[in-house]
Amino acid sequence: MATVGESGGDGAAARRTILLVDDEPDVRDVTALLLRRLGFEVLTAGSADEALTLARGPQEIHLLMTDLSLTGAEGEGEALADSFNQIRPQARILFISGSTDYEHAEGRPHPARAFLGKPFSVQELRRVTSELLA
Repeated sequence: MATVGESGGDGAAARRTILLVDDEPDVRDVTALLLRRLGFEVLTAGSADEALTLARGPQEIHLLMTDLSLTGAEGEGEALADSFNQIRPQARILFISGSTDYEHAEGRPHPARAFLGKPFSVQELRRVTSELLA
């Protein structure tokens, strides 16, 4: 089985930073590891509040990757994305979820937003991030 090296990735990953938000520590840690192996710089947050604090910081962020069903109010993943885009209007959004409701909802997907259902493969993650950051 081939593996992607720590610094190996594709062109979309070069000098790109992803803010990964997931309230499940194990999922967040494994996903961050995969993103780093694809060549991305990764910031992590366990909540919407933590993510917005990072968004207001000096670090350039190219993509927000957030779980749609963060613990808290319903729709918190989408609310986070909207607040994040007010701070970082050029950034792209990647929603992740074990539910496919978002993917099939009317009026979606937005051109700067995508959805990736959990569980996802490294190949799917590479493809979607490459498309969003192209």
